[in-house]
Amino acid sequence: CPVLAITFDYEVSAVIQHTYLLLQGGFSDGYFIYNNDTFDINNQGVVSLRKDVTLDRETKDSYILQVVAVDQLVDGFSSTAQLNISVLDYNDNAPQFPVIPDPLQVLEGDYSEKNPREILMIVPTDADLGPNGEVTLSLTSPHPLFRFREDGMLLAVGPLDRESKETYELVVKASDNGSPQRENITTIRVSLVDVNDNRPEFSSSSFAISVLLKDAEEGKLLLTLSASDRDQGNNSLIRY
Repeated sequence: CPVLAITFDYEVSAVIQHTYLLLQGGFSDGYFIYNNDTFDINNQGVVSLRKDVTLDRETKDSYILQVVAVDQLVDGFSSTAQLNISVLDYNDNAPQFPVIPDPLQVLEGDYSEKNPREILMIVPTDADLGPNGEVTLSLTSPHPLFRFREDGMLLAVGPLDRESKETYELVVKASDNGSPQRENITTIRVSLVDVNDNRPEFSSSSFAISVLLKDAEEGKLLLTLSASDRDQGNNSLIRY
């Protein structure tokens, strides 16, 4: 894969054969290191990528090479030029999600678009540059209760009632703005935390018992009442 061509000026009347040497930038004991595993140069000054070599900007984004032009291999004159090669970005990386707690816990509540609940900021990474590395989060299917803000904050935008539904699974897509566009998908589980929003309820709206006066003794069991509470934990404990 040719990278560029280098020309060498000389007098028209001169009959000269040019030989180009490509040296890897860097020094060893004050001398340029005489090896290069990435690029070649031919006698016409064409710099090309070596066969079976690929460039990965995320691993190495630039190369500094020294090109030496020699008019004779033995007792000839030479000239040296520095060649800077910058590797341009290609959208070859998909966005990556950070570690997300499982499950995400959020208090149940009467949330809305005007009064949303912030759940978690999710910031994916993308090793590419520019638009290739700009990532947008979205739910694969629109959800009436959850959405993402532009900065990656997951919001609750609808009423969440643990007693009606305790867990939600959201399929999240991270897409970059490159071409071709690359994306990644993950599933987030949201678990609702109980709030004491339910009153205790008796098992019956009324209780009745008849007691004969002769049977009325102190400490005698007359009636057992029962009640329940739809909340959890301490929120569901009942005292009479």
